[in-house]
Amino acid sequence: MKRTLLFLLTFLTLLFSLSSCAPEPTVFPEESPKQEEQSEEKKPQKEDNQFTKTSALTGLPCSDEDADLRPVAFAVNNEIEFLPEGGLKTVGLSNADVIFETNMEANGSGTRLLPLFSQSALKETERVGSIRSARPYFIHLALMADAYYCHDGASSSDDCYGYGGVKLPDSEYARWMLYNSGIDRIGLGTGAYGSLDGELMDKIGTSSVYNTLCAHGPEILEEFKTLYPENTYDDTKARTLFSFGKNTLKNGHEAESVKVIFSYWNPGYTACDFVYEKESKTYEKGQYVYRSMDTRSIVTDVNNGKTLTFTNVFVLFTNQYAYDYDVHYGKPYHIKIDLLGFEGEGYYFSQGKYIPIVWKCSEDTNTPIRYYTTDGKELKVNPGKSYVNLVQQDVKDQIEIK
Repeated sequence: MKRTLLFLLTFLTLLFSLSSCAPEPTVFPEESPKQEEQSEEKKPQKEDNQFTKTSALTGLPCSDEDADLRPVAFAVNNEIEFLPEGGLKTVGLSNADVIFETNMEANGSGTRLLPLFSQSALKETERVGSIRSARPYFIHLALMADAYYCHDGASSSDDCYGYGGVKLPDSEYARWMLYNSGIDRIGLGTGAYGSLDGELMDKIGTSSVYNTLCAHGPEILEEFKTLYPENTYDDTKARTLFSFGKNTLKNGHEAESVKVIFSYWNPGYTACDFVYEKESKTYEKGQYVYRSMDTRSIVTDVNNGKTLTFTNVFVLFTNQYAYDYDVHYGKPYHIKIDLLGFEGEGYYFSQGKYIPIVWKCSEDTNTPIRYYTTDGKELKVNPGKSYVNLVQQDVKDQIEIK
């Protein structure tokens, strides 16, 4: 009996010791959905206004779409007696990123403009005008920007003769270039240059249609995209018109204003100036009343009431001369500007200062004008809107800088 009790006690003791030595089961923690949410929150998020590309026209940050889509250029009249309020109003140009201005004819009849619009800006532009005829140098400038080109008519050899009564070749005129340069264009109005629905046209004032024809921004853009599906920049061409970068013009001269005369043919006909606004760090454009060099007013846009302001202003001195005469008027008519394959001097205005520069233009119309400092370094142009004045070399001494 004692042996049986002893055996049973030994067995129970052994069994208890074995159970106490068994390893505890592993407990796996449950996955927390909050941890996954927190890791997602820590990932950097791209803000909607954080653009990674820059505009070829301004050098400013822009959407991917604006960076890749071609600009649109217009042949715009600047004969101030045919503009709203005697030239003190413009039509749609406050939305342009770059504007070129130069002489139109050798009879002192004023200047003509080539504004360049991004496609997003043109969508917001009710009308642009007034639209006038094409000129060879503006076709070249539009090609340099890889831009669509809108015009109404073009210079031609009709009724015009070279000096000595010799007829000049058609290649000297814009009409020939429109058909042979490869430019993507739309000719408003009717005639040999194409026509569009009347919705694209709008008259201002009571002048003839030649001085009051305007293009509606959104509609003309859609028409371009329909006619020319290649809507993005050509990768084989240079995109940017300027070499953008910060430039304080450290060694520049003070320039609170600059008054621009375009030619000796009739210096009192068209003149403009640019006055520096310290608060906005831009130059505001003004224009002088028809045939008066004393009466000046700020230019505003009839579309939105805005003034025309620019971060950069260029004055380029170019060789300009009459190369034919009109048999009806018996006086010089069309002009030629030496651009392709030429170079010259100029001024660059920005940040309330100016410096002398050198411009050079390749013979290739796919290459924009290039700008250099006088020591041969490529000019850095401050990002922003630009106004480029191409003036006659002979009026260099009449440019007033204060």
